Amino acid sequence: MMTLLIIRSDNMESKLKNFCFVDYTLDAIIMSYDQSEIRVSDSEYKKAFSINCYSYIGYECLGQWDESIISRVYINDSREFVNMCLKKVMVNYSKNYNPSPAKNFDDFFFEVTVELIDKTLIRIVCKNVDVKEIKFINSKETFS
Repeated sequence: MMTLLIIRSDNMESKLKNFCFVDYTLDAIIMSYDQSEIRVSDSEYKKAFSINCYSYIGYECLGQWDESIISRVYINDSREFVNMCLKKVMVNYSKNYNPSPAKNFDDFFFEVTVELIDKTLIRIVCKNVDVKEIKFINSKETFS
């Protein structure tokens, strides 16, 4: 199994390029309290990966119809969505703001984008990302 921890945006794009997810299938997006997990697989090569976004502050998926094939996964250089998420969080929590090691308004957040072949974008704004190879399981089963 392979693990790659990505911490800052200045080297994120180059490290994320170590993984080519073209033609992988988007299997699942799992949202929990402080982590979002994107599971992808390639049935031809029997490979599966988990892209984990930690300390996320926003996500979006618009226009999803019936495609689940990935065109690319990348760090979006545009700060537009990041700034939208930060502004919303600041409005929601400014009265009771209590910085913590997990999240702070001054932290650097970035956007992980999964683009499907039909141009649907899944965007997650988070503080840290790692990519892990996970056990590939036949599409008739579920991930372990």
